Amino acid sequence: MNSPDASNPRFLHRIYLWGYGGGQMPRWLRQLIAGSETHRAWVLGRDGFFGNSEMCLTILR
Repeated sequence: MNSPDASNPRFLHRIYLWGYGGGQMPRWLRQLIAGSETHRAWVLGRDGFFGNSEMCLTILR
């Protein structure tokens, strides 16, 4: 089994889905990982944003 790290797309996808599902991160953790790929994946999931190489889309909740 691969270890979870930010270079693993499966790990980032799980973080995205966790954010999309309403998973919360404590402020101290968000500040610790701010600017990282992990934080970006969580924020995009939390905001319900998704896209592909041709266009960016958002989900209306």
